[in-house]
Amino acid sequence: MRFGPAAAAAFIAIVGSSARAQSPKSQWLGVFNEAQASRGEALYIDNCIMCHGSNLAGTVLAPAVAGPAFLAKWNGRSLSPVFNIIQTRMPWNLSGHLSAQQNADVLAYMLKKSGSPAGPNELPSRPEALSTVMLLARKP
Repeated sequence: MRFGPAAAAAFIAIVGSSARAQSPKSQWLGVFNEAQASRGEALYIDNCIMCHGSNLAGTVLAPAVAGPAFLAKWNGRSLSPVFNIIQTRMPWNLSGHLSAQQNADVLAYMLKKSGSPAGPNELPSRPEALSTVMLLARKP
């Protein structure tokens, strides 16, 4: 069976677009920078350490926010719901206390402590932008 030039062009367009779309980016591609993670560390110490612990591995009061347990819990999901919880429910006794940018900084620190590499750009503080970044338990 042979296809004409129009059918061949349509096939190439479909295959090409799916190849370009590829899989969503993950935290392993450097979605935050070092300066942002450093700001996030200071905010974490001031606002989160009491419940989540100094090593971010969780305590009897709150779950892990970095490392294997955190990555396993959120594996395959975007950063948007993680950010949403931070933005709307944290810190537990002062929810809404931090700005969206400050919460993105804390999330950048959480990613760094989970072993994700830094890159050239800051992690955005908009949920719609964070929905394009997948959290993967293992480096692809």
